[in-house]
Amino acid sequence: GFDLRHNPTVCPLERNTLRHFYISAKGQEWTESMGWDDEYADHCSYYGVVCNDESQVVELHLANNGLSGTLTEKVKNLKFLRRLDLSDNDIKGSIPSGVGELQHLDHLRLSYNAFTGEVPTDLENLQNLRLLHLHGNRLTGTMPPIPSDFLTGVSSFVSDCGVPSDFGTPIRCPECTMCCNLAGNCQSTEIPTSFQDEVLGFDIHQQFSWVFGISLATYMMFLLIGSFAYDRLSESRSYYDRSMKERDKKYALNKIGSGSVYSFFLTKNWVAWFIAVIVMGIQAWILAIFVEAARLEFVDDNSDFIYSWRCPRNEIECDDTADQDVEGWIMFAVLMASHLLSDLLNGSKLLVLSAKRRHSLCERARFFVGGSCLIFITAFTVYASSVYNVAIARSNTDIVINSVIILFVTQVDEQLFIVFSAASPKSMKKVERHLKQDIKKPLPPKDDDDDLIFDVVEHVEDQSKRSQTKITNYFREVSEDISAEVEPKAEAVVTGRWDEEQFDGERQLSIRFDSPKTRGKTLAPESAAAVIGVREKIDRYDEHNTDDEEQMMRLH
Repeated sequence: GFDLRHNPTVCPLERNTLRHFYISAKGQEWTESMGWDDEYADHCSYYGVVCNDESQVVELHLANNGLSGTLTEKVKNLKFLRRLDLSDNDIKGSIPSGVGELQHLDHLRLSYNAFTGEVPTDLENLQNLRLLHLHGNRLTGTMPPIPSDFLTGVSSFVSDCGVPSDFGTPIRCPECTMCCNLAGNCQSTEIPTSFQDEVLGFDIHQQFSWVFGISLATYMMFLLIGSFAYDRLSESRSYYDRSMKERDKKYALNKIGSGSVYSFFLTKNWVAWFIAVIVMGIQAWILAIFVEAARLEFVDDNSDFIYSWRCPRNEIECDDTADQDVEGWIMFAVLMASHLLSDLLNGSKLLVLSAKRRHSLCERARFFVGGSCLIFITAFTVYASSVYNVAIARSNTDIVINSVIILFVTQVDEQLFIVFSAASPKSMKKVERHLKQDIKKPLPPKDDDDDLIFDVVEHVEDQSKRSQTKITNYFREVSEDISAEVEPKAEAVVTGRWDEEQFDGERQLSIRFDSPKTRGKTLAPESAAAVIGVREKIDRYDEHNTDDEEQMMRLH
């Protein structure tokens, strides 16, 4: 009749719950347990217990106090509990589902213990949570959908959802704001997971890849259209200048690099083209590995992403330990510009050359492919270096080291050129011979009229193996654009009239077969026959279309 343990007035329910809690968590081993072992002490005076004016337990702070054992299911009886901090102890077993019945709970810290098993689904009933720390345990499975209306801070919802983990797959927690791994390193899930997200706001890697490709294509199309329009609006006589075309070819070789495999794009050798494509593919593949390794994946341990955050045991807020700053990124920009800007400009110049009318369609295609490949590899290198630095660089020196490593990839084409030369010198000499045959040494500039004459002769010889109809049309197209002063001279050369002859009394211009521009220049028999046919067709054409009889007499 004198047992008052179940009398709520003499022995409140919360006092009994705390007693069970003390026994379950091995209170005799606690670092500090003042009042907990006193049967007559008011439970609101226990160490770590905070009550309201009505003697209801509203807070329980026992962090880093040597707790072990298990967490009792009867903790659900602390109906008015708002804060429960049992972090940095050694409590084992599973998290009791009764925790989910604490409707007033807004702070729950069970981090750095030895809890195992899955997180109870009852936690989804905690509608007022503003802080939930479950990291530093051995929890598995999937985190229940915790209401996240108030879990807005970067350190508000932390769990062991990072990699590497104690288990093959870490706990899945889509709503977590911070994920920690086995080493105790953490990473915010609210920051961009890649460089493209941080700079441009893209959500997924595939989306940015499309934009990256379209941006490059737009830039190259702008160069092509601009050069094409300028070439046609300028009405330059360089369209017929052979020496200028040869200068362009040699210029292209110098810009793309004679010691680079990319120079193979300027040849007509398909084997050389195949080698160049393979080398470019190797470079792109290596750079793609860096890009993929830079992605922040919380369920895949293949990422090189370095977690830069720390969530101390004795603090609620997590800290970002990365110390790279603007100075490091300025050094990055200097490195990229000094090593890659010239390649970007040279590739752009090759694209400009590919739009010039003075080159054949095949030559323009080679310039286009060579320039496009150079621009693509250069832009991809900058992107890969950027995303990899965002992923793993945690100091300014890290940025420089990573950039230098990736810049070595841009030297692969030159190093493989050396390897190919050592492995098969005959084949490389053959490729170099093709380049030399296709790219002749530019001739010194002479009189403009002589340049035009020599160009006409060369073009006629090149076309001699084609049908006479094409030769006739070609010569007419050229001759129509030649001024009236130069046209008679050009036709005289084509008809084989190499003797000295005046065509303009004012300028006293003459043509000689042994002149510096034409010395040693002879027409093959089949070329001569084709030229005669051209001459006859032009004569018949001019008889019906010229009103200048005096000029016709001179032409004949």
